Amino acid sequence: MDVHRAVLRGTGFYKVLSRETNGLGIGALPSMCYRLYDDRYLMQCIIEEAGYHQRKRFREYLMGRELNIGLIIGPPGSGKTTFGAAAALAMQVQLGQILCSGPSHASIDIFAHRLDQRARAVAARYNTVMPAGDAERCHHRLVIRIYRPGDEINAVTQLLRDPQDVDWAARRAYWFLVVLRSNAVPPLHVDSKPGLVNLKADIDTRPALLHLRQWATGQISSQQYAATPGAVSNIDDVLCEIMCQADILCVHPSDAEVSPITHWKRILARGLAVDEAGSMSRADFYGLWGNTLLPCFLVGDPNKNPVVLTTDEKDADGNLYNRFAANGAVSPLKFLMATGIPVFRLEDSTRR
Repeated sequence: MDVHRAVLRGTGFYKVLSRETNGLGIGALPSMCYRLYDDRYLMQCIIEEAGYHQRKRFREYLMGRELNIGLIIGPPGSGKTTFGAAAALAMQVQLGQILCSGPSHASIDIFAHRLDQRARAVAARYNTVMPAGDAERCHHRLVIRIYRPGDEINAVTQLLRDPQDVDWAARRAYWFLVVLRSNAVPPLHVDSKPGLVNLKADIDTRPALLHLRQWATGQISSQQYAATPGAVSNIDDVLCEIMCQADILCVHPSDAEVSPITHWKRILARGLAVDEAGSMSRADFYGLWGNTLLPCFLVGDPNKNPVVLTTDEKDADGNLYNRFAANGAVSPLKFLMATGIPVFRLEDSTRR
């Protein structure tokens, strides 16, 4: 935590490096190398998400992330979201489960879709040299776009009524219907995550979830299911189990403070990736990042400003409504850039 505080103070690391506890110092600042020594081919497949002329530079940037922090910046249309998705996948295969976010629901939806799309592309690229049925095939990383629990239950009900209503392929409600064998969604892919396949088989054997399975497959109506014991709690339990299977969980900063999402963030998350970080407030970012120097990647355009609702407005007595407006106008991306952390810069504006 001392190193984390030093990063946010922006005044250097001399005190941290020179301090000793029980005669021992930390020796050096933390650094993360995203190389994946036990499966370099998988990391190469992720690196190939970058354009041909950017791959060497991107590989070198991933191999030495001082302070566990990566910053990817570029103008609109430079492909930074795709690079951010590749960086998040590199974190996931190296560290484990990753939390992803953004300043708005729209930006998170886009990031979640890109993560799911590129994770499947990486798996397909890897599996070109793996025969069907091989135990070493790369499975699809499970990307879940999650909302507040009450909204998720409403989404499940709506999707059962009208599967064509919205685009929900990365949402938790979609995977809820998949593991319950609903005809409203396609079955699991042959390269789907093994944990999800096992969860689906386990749910089939639970007598307590019989009515839930019947409801999801259309054998009973919503009214009939609502009259069964434990109707809501059974839905919550399955949704929670699906969330625990997520390799990458995409959530709005405000929703990340709602149970059980907050438990996932604090206990399971091993890294953080933020898209459109140039438009996020530092308070939202700090709430996600914590205070333990969690490995993270911030992606965005530093020239964009966070939304500041009040700047110079005053009340009738001449007092500012927001005395910290100027401080709030500095995004976490711009702040960390100002501390001197190395940046991966994209200059062109060619969309990928």
